[in-house]
Amino acid sequence: MTEEEARQILGERTTDDELHVMAAALSIRPAKITNEDWKRLEAACLLLGHLAPAEAVRVLKAHKRLQGK
Repeated sequence: MTEEEARQILGERTTDDELHVMAAALSIRPAKITNEDWKRLEAACLLLGHLAPAEAVRVLKAHKRLQGK
């Protein structure tokens, strides 16, 4: 996913604080996340970079490993 694709998914005006809350919230119950939610989580982590919540990054990496990506 590119930064441009991430912005298309989350919107141009999403702030870092909003992205941080979204990533943290989505990573709480990964078993309940839909395919669209996984895209949002990936986009939020990408846009936040090193500021992304550690748990969100961990959950996303585990999901990608399970998906073979």
